[in-house]
Amino acid sequence: MVRGLYTAAAGMIVQNERIDIIANNLANVNTTSYKQDQAIVKEFPQMLLHRMNEKFFIYDGGAFDIAPIVGKIGTGAEVNEKFTDFRTGSFVQTEHPLDFAIETVGAFFSVMTQYGKMYTRNGELNLNNDGTIVTKQGYVVLGENGPINVANKDFKLDQFGQVWVKDFNSSNYSYLDRIPFYSFEDMKYLEKVGDSMYKETRYSGSAQLREKNQTRIHVGFVEASNVNPILEMVRLIEAQRSYEANSKTLQAEDDATSRAINQVGRM
Repeated sequence: MVRGLYTAAAGMIVQNERIDIIANNLANVNTTSYKQDQAIVKEFPQMLLHRMNEKFFIYDGGAFDIAPIVGKIGTGAEVNEKFTDFRTGSFVQTEHPLDFAIETVGAFFSVMTQYGKMYTRNGELNLNNDGTIVTKQGYVVLGENGPINVANKDFKLDQFGQVWVKDFNSSNYSYLDRIPFYSFEDMKYLEKVGDSMYKETRYSGSAQLREKNQTRIHVGFVEASNVNPILEMVRLIEAQRSYEANSKTLQAEDDATSRAINQVGRM
Protein backbone atom coordinates (compact mmCIF):
# COMPACT_ATOMS: atom_id res chain seq x y z
CA MET A 1 0.00 0.00 0.00
CA VAL A 2 2.77 2.41 0.89
CA ARG A 3 4.41 1.68 -2.47
CA GLY A 4 1.15 2.63 -4.17
CA LEU A 5 1.16 6.00 -2.39
CA TYR A 6 4.68 6.79 -3.58
CA THR A 7 3.97 5.61 -7.14
CA ALA A 8 0.85 7.76 -7.44
CA ALA A 9 2.62 10.76 -5.89
CA ALA A 10 5.51 10.40 -8.34
CA GLY A 11 3.01 10.33 -11.21
CA MET A 12 1.38 13.53 -9.95
CA ILE A 13 4.75 15.28 -9.74
CA VAL A 14 5.60 14.26 -13.32
CA GLN A 15 2.28 15.47 -14.72
CA ASN A 16 2.51 18.72 -12.76
CA GLU A 17 5.91 19.44 -14.34
CA ARG A 18 4.53 18.56 -17.78
CA ILE A 19 1.63 20.97 -17.25
CA ASP A 20 4.04 23.77 -16.28
CA ILE A 21 6.17 23.18 -19.40
CA ILE A 22 3.17 23.00 -21.73
CA ALA A 23 1.61 26.13 -20.18
CA ASN A 24 4.87 28.02 -20.77
CA ASN A 25 4.90 26.88 -24.41
CA LEU A 26 1.32 28.11 -24.90
CA ALA A 27 2.17 31.43 -23.24
CA ASN A 28 4.94 31.95 -25.82
CA VAL A 29 3.02 31.00 -28.96
CA ASN A 30 3.44 34.56 -30.27
CA THR A 31 6.99 35.12 -28.99
CA THR A 32 9.40 35.65 -31.88
CA SER A 33 11.87 32.76 -32.33
CA TYR A 34 10.70 30.97 -29.19
CA LYS A 35 11.63 27.28 -29.09
CA GLN A 36 9.24 24.92 -27.36
CA ASP A 37 10.26 22.68 -24.46
CA GLN A 38 9.27 19.07 -23.97
CA ALA A 39 9.44 16.88 -20.88
CA ILE A 40 11.32 13.61 -21.24
CA VAL A 41 9.88 11.16 -18.69
CA LYS A 42 11.91 8.26 -17.31
CA GLU A 43 10.19 5.28 -15.72
CA PHE A 44 11.67 3.83 -12.55
CA PRO A 45 12.74 0.15 -12.73
CA GLN A 46 9.83 -2.27 -12.61
CA MET A 47 9.62 -5.00 -9.96
CA LEU A 48 8.87 -8.64 -10.71
CA LEU A 49 6.12 -10.30 -8.68
CA HIS A 50 6.63 -13.94 -7.69
CA ARG A 51 4.29 -16.46 -6.09
CA MET A 52 5.37 -16.54 -2.47
CA ASN A 53 3.99 -19.96 -1.49
CA GLU A 54 5.14 -21.98 -4.50
CA LYS A 55 8.76 -23.10 -4.81
CA PHE A 56 8.27 -24.37 -8.36
CA PHE A 57 5.59 -24.83 -11.01
CA ILE A 58 5.29 -27.35 -13.86
CA TYR A 59 3.39 -26.05 -16.91
CA ASP A 60 1.21 -28.21 -19.20
CA GLY A 61 3.92 -28.35 -21.80
CA GLY A 62 6.42 -29.70 -19.28
CA ALA A 63 8.22 -26.41 -18.65
CA PHE A 64 9.58 -25.98 -15.13
CA ASP A 65 9.71 -22.63 -13.31
CA ILE A 66 11.18 -21.85 -9.89
CA ALA A 67 9.23 -19.20 -7.96
CA PRO A 68 6.86 -18.49 -10.88
CA ILE A 69 6.58 -14.87 -11.99
CA VAL A 70 3.10 -13.38 -11.73
CA GLY A 71 3.90 -10.15 -13.55
CA LYS A 72 5.49 -6.72 -13.17
CA ILE A 73 4.62 -3.72 -11.04
CA GLY A 74 5.63 -0.13 -11.75
CA THR A 75 7.44 1.94 -9.14
CA GLY A 76 6.83 5.43 -10.52
CA ALA A 77 8.48 7.88 -12.90
CA GLU A 78 10.29 11.21 -13.00
CA VAL A 79 10.98 14.02 -15.47
CA ASN A 80 14.47 13.09 -16.60
CA GLU A 81 15.09 16.06 -18.91
CA LYS A 82 13.49 19.23 -20.21
CA PHE A 83 14.35 19.10 -23.90
CA THR A 84 14.31 22.20 -26.13
CA ASP A 85 13.12 21.63 -29.69
CA PHE A 86 15.29 23.84 -31.93
CA ARG A 87 13.40 23.16 -35.15
CA THR A 88 12.90 26.30 -37.21
CA GLY A 89 9.56 28.08 -36.91
CA SER A 90 7.64 29.57 -39.82
CA PHE A 91 8.76 32.89 -41.34
CA VAL A 92 6.52 35.93 -41.00
CA GLN A 93 7.01 38.85 -43.38
CA THR A 94 7.43 42.29 -41.78
CA GLU A 95 9.22 44.23 -44.58
CA HIS A 96 11.26 46.00 -41.89
CA PRO A 97 14.83 46.53 -43.26
CA LEU A 98 16.48 45.30 -40.06
CA ASP A 99 14.28 42.28 -39.39
CA PHE A 100 15.66 38.93 -40.45
CA ALA A 101 14.89 35.23 -39.99
CA ILE A 102 17.74 32.73 -39.82
CA GLU A 103 17.24 29.91 -42.30
CA THR A 104 19.97 27.66 -40.86
CA VAL A 105 19.03 25.40 -37.93
CA GLY A 106 21.38 25.78 -34.96
CA ALA A 107 22.74 29.22 -35.93
CA PHE A 108 22.69 32.11 -33.43
CA PHE A 109 24.00 35.67 -33.28
CA SER A 110 25.29 37.42 -30.17
CA VAL A 111 24.00 40.38 -28.16
CA MET A 112 25.41 42.19 -25.17
CA THR A 113 23.21 42.35 -22.06
CA GLN A 114 23.71 43.54 -18.50
CA TYR A 115 24.58 39.92 -17.69
CA GLY A 116 27.18 39.55 -20.43
CA LYS A 117 27.11 38.07 -23.92
CA MET A 118 24.03 36.06 -24.85
CA TYR A 119 22.95 34.28 -28.03
CA THR A 120 19.65 34.47 -29.86
CA ARG A 121 17.83 33.78 -33.12
CA ASN A 122 15.38 36.64 -32.65
CA GLY A 123 16.10 38.93 -35.60
CA GLU A 124 13.54 41.56 -34.64
CA LEU A 125 15.97 44.51 -34.59
CA ASN A 126 15.84 48.31 -34.37
CA LEU A 127 18.13 51.35 -34.21
CA ASN A 128 18.62 53.20 -30.94
CA ASN A 129 18.99 56.98 -30.68
CA ASP A 130 22.66 57.03 -31.72
CA GLY A 131 22.17 54.72 -34.72
CA THR A 132 23.38 51.47 -33.14
CA ILE A 133 21.62 48.23 -34.09
CA VAL A 134 19.83 46.78 -31.05
CA THR A 135 17.24 44.10 -30.29
CA LYS A 136 13.63 44.87 -29.51
CA GLN A 137 14.55 44.76 -25.81
CA GLY A 138 17.38 47.28 -26.35
CA TYR A 139 20.34 44.87 -26.20
CA VAL A 140 23.24 45.79 -28.48
CA VAL A 141 23.82 43.43 -31.43
CA LEU A 142 27.49 42.51 -31.74
CA GLY A 143 29.20 42.60 -35.12
CA GLU A 144 32.65 41.33 -36.00
CA ASN A 145 34.10 44.61 -34.71
CA GLY A 146 31.76 45.18 -31.78
CA PRO A 147 28.52 47.20 -31.80
CA ILE A 148 27.28 48.11 -35.29
CA ASN A 149 26.62 51.83 -35.68
CA VAL A 150 25.14 53.01 -38.98
CA ALA A 151 25.06 56.66 -37.78
CA ASN A 152 21.46 56.97 -38.98
CA LYS A 153 22.61 56.66 -42.60
CA ASP A 154 20.76 54.82 -45.32
CA PHE A 155 21.77 51.16 -44.98
CA LYS A 156 20.86 47.66 -46.05
CA LEU A 157 21.33 44.14 -44.75
CA ASP A 158 22.14 41.29 -47.13
CA GLN A 159 21.46 37.54 -46.98
CA PHE A 160 24.76 36.82 -45.20
CA GLY A 161 24.21 39.35 -42.40
CA GLN A 162 26.52 41.97 -43.91
CA VAL A 163 25.63 45.60 -43.20
CA TRP A 164 26.15 48.12 -46.01
CA VAL A 165 25.81 51.92 -45.70
CA LYS A 166 25.11 54.30 -48.55
CA ASP A 167 27.96 56.56 -49.60
CA PHE A 168 27.47 60.32 -49.28
CA ASN A 169 26.07 61.87 -52.48
CA SER A 170 26.23 58.50 -54.21
CA SER A 171 24.00 55.55 -54.99
CA ASN A 172 26.75 53.10 -54.02
CA TYR A 173 26.94 51.21 -50.75
CA SER A 174 30.10 50.51 -48.74
CA TYR A 175 30.67 47.53 -46.45
CA LEU A 176 30.46 48.44 -42.77
CA ASP A 177 30.39 45.25 -40.71
CA ARG A 178 28.82 41.81 -40.51
CA ILE A 179 26.58 40.15 -37.94
CA PRO A 180 28.52 36.94 -37.22
CA PHE A 181 26.66 33.71 -36.56
CA TYR A 182 27.65 30.96 -34.15
CA SER A 183 26.86 27.32 -33.49
CA PHE A 184 27.44 25.03 -30.51
CA GLU A 185 28.76 21.51 -30.13
CA ASP A 186 25.58 20.45 -28.30
CA MET A 187 22.96 23.20 -28.33
CA LYS A 188 20.45 21.18 -26.29
CA TYR A 189 22.48 22.15 -23.22
CA LEU A 190 22.12 25.90 -23.85
CA GLU A 191 20.47 27.66 -20.93
CA LYS A 192 17.34 29.69 -21.64
CA VAL A 193 17.49 33.17 -20.08
CA GLY A 194 14.27 34.71 -21.45
CA ASP A 195 13.41 36.92 -24.45
CA SER A 196 14.39 34.04 -26.79
CA MET A 197 18.01 34.32 -25.61
CA TYR A 198 20.41 31.59 -24.55
CA LYS A 199 23.56 31.33 -22.46
CA GLU A 200 26.35 28.90 -23.19
CA THR A 201 27.17 26.29 -20.55
CA ARG A 202 30.04 23.90 -19.93
CA TYR A 203 28.02 21.13 -21.56
CA SER A 204 26.93 23.08 -24.65
CA GLY A 205 30.52 24.03 -25.41
CA SER A 206 31.79 27.44 -26.45
CA ALA A 207 30.27 29.34 -29.34
CA GLN A 208 31.92 28.40 -32.65
CA LEU A 209 32.07 31.07 -35.35
CA ARG A 210 30.42 29.95 -38.59
CA GLU A 211 31.80 30.78 -42.02
CA LYS A 212 30.01 33.57 -43.88
CA ASN A 213 28.45 31.31 -46.51
CA GLN A 214 27.32 28.71 -43.94
CA THR A 215 24.41 30.81 -42.70
CA ARG A 216 21.68 32.50 -44.72
CA ILE A 217 19.04 34.89 -43.51
CA HIS A 218 15.81 36.23 -44.96
CA VAL A 219 15.69 40.01 -44.60
CA GLY A 220 12.28 41.53 -43.96
CA PHE A 221 11.05 38.43 -42.13
CA VAL A 222 11.08 37.16 -38.54
CA GLU A 223 10.98 33.59 -37.31
CA ALA A 224 7.78 32.74 -35.47
CA SER A 225 7.57 30.41 -32.49
CA ASN A 226 7.75 26.71 -33.35
CA VAL A 227 4.93 25.90 -30.89
CA ASN A 228 1.93 24.11 -32.37
CA PRO A 229 -0.93 25.40 -30.15
CA ILE A 230 -3.36 22.63 -31.13
CA LEU A 231 -0.86 19.88 -30.30
CA GLU A 232 0.07 21.60 -27.04
CA MET A 233 -3.59 21.84 -26.02
CA VAL A 234 -3.97 18.09 -26.63
CA ARG A 235 -0.87 17.44 -24.50
CA LEU A 236 -2.20 19.74 -21.78
CA ILE A 237 -5.53 17.88 -21.61
CA GLU A 238 -3.67 14.55 -21.54
CA ALA A 239 -1.41 15.72 -18.69
CA GLN A 240 -4.36 17.07 -16.70
CA ARG A 241 -6.28 13.79 -17.08
CA SER A 242 -3.21 11.81 -16.01
CA TYR A 243 -2.76 14.09 -13.00
CA GLU A 244 -6.40 13.53 -12.00
CA ALA A 245 -6.05 9.75 -12.42
CA ASN A 246 -2.95 9.67 -10.20
CA SER A 247 -4.72 11.88 -7.66
CA LYS A 248 -7.65 9.45 -7.46
CA THR A 249 -5.22 6.53 -7.13
CA LEU A 250 -3.45 8.31 -4.29
CA GLN A 251 -6.77 8.91 -2.52
CA ALA A 252 -7.80 5.27 -2.99
CA GLU A 253 -4.48 4.03 -1.60
CA ASP A 254 -4.80 6.39 1.36
CA ASP A 255 -8.34 5.17 2.10
CA ALA A 256 -7.23 1.54 1.87
CA THR A 257 -4.29 2.18 4.21
CA SER A 258 -6.57 3.94 6.72
CA ARG A 259 -9.07 1.07 6.68
CA ALA A 260 -6.31 -1.49 7.17
CA ILE A 261 -4.86 0.42 10.13
CA ASN A 262 -8.26 0.86 11.76
CA GLN A 263 -9.17 -2.81 11.34
CA VAL A 264 -5.84 -3.99 12.74
CA GLY A 265 -6.30 -1.59 15.63
CA ARG A 266 -9.61 -3.21 16.59
CA MET A 267 -8.14 -6.71 16.74
